[in-house]
Amino acid sequence: MELGTAFYTRIYIALLLCVFAYPTIAQVNSTNDFGIWSGIEASTKIVKKLKGSAELQQRFSDNATQPSATLLQAGLDYKAFKNIKLQTNYRHSFKYSKNTNRIDFRINYKDKVYKRTWFSSTIKTQFDKDNTSLYIDKTLRFKYELEHKIKKRDFYPSVSNEWFYEITAAGNYFSRFRLNIGVSYALNKDQTINIGYTQNRDLNKTAPQTDHIAGIFYSINL
Repeated sequence: MELGTAFYTRIYIALLLCVFAYPTIAQVNSTNDFGIWSGIEASTKIVKKLKGSAELQQRFSDNATQPSATLLQAGLDYKAFKNIKLQTNYRHSFKYSKNTNRIDFRINYKDKVYKRTWFSSTIKTQFDKDNTSLYIDKTLRFKYELEHKIKKRDFYPSVSNEWFYEITAAGNYFSRFRLNIGVSYALNKDQTINIGYTQNRDLNKTAPQTDHIAGIFYSINL
C-alpha cells in the first residue's frame, strides 16, 4: 500500500516534537543525580465518559539512597470528544523538608498517526503551594508523546518530552525539560506495568541540576 504525503508529515512532526526537541545548550556548574520513582494507580468509571483515579508514588534521590517525596494524588478524567480528554488532579506531597499541595488542569489530545502508533500532546496548568510560603507557584507544562504497539505483543514503547514554563512576578521563563523513554506492558485488559528512564534537566538557573531517574509504575482499572 502506498503511503501519502499526509502520513509522512504526521510522523515527521511527531518525531520532531518527541525526540529532537531537546535542549543542547551546555550549562555551567551543573550537577547530576540518580533517582528512583515508583508508583501505583487505580482508576474506575464513575459515569459515562467520566473516570476517577487515585495514585501513590514514592521517590528517592541522592543516588537513590534517600527518600525525597511521597505523593498522594486523586483526579478526574472526562472524555470530552473522540480525541480530547479534560483532566484535573489534586496532589499532596510529603517532601520531608516541606509539604506541598497542588491542583492542576489538563487538556490532552491523542490520535493515531499510523497502524499501532499514536501521538499525544498535553497542556497542563498547575498551582503549587507549600507550607513554608504564602506564594503560589504557577507553571505551564507542554508534553508531547509518541507511542507504538509492537505487533502481536502487548508491549507499548514510547518516547516523550515535556517543557516547564514558570510564571512568576519577576518574569516568565522555561525552568525545566523532561525526557522520558519507556515501555508499558499490558498484563491483561485492566492491569499495566510501565518501566522507563526519565531525565529532568534544569533550565535558565545559576546552579542547574540534571536528574537521571529509573521508574516503575503499576496501574489497574477497577
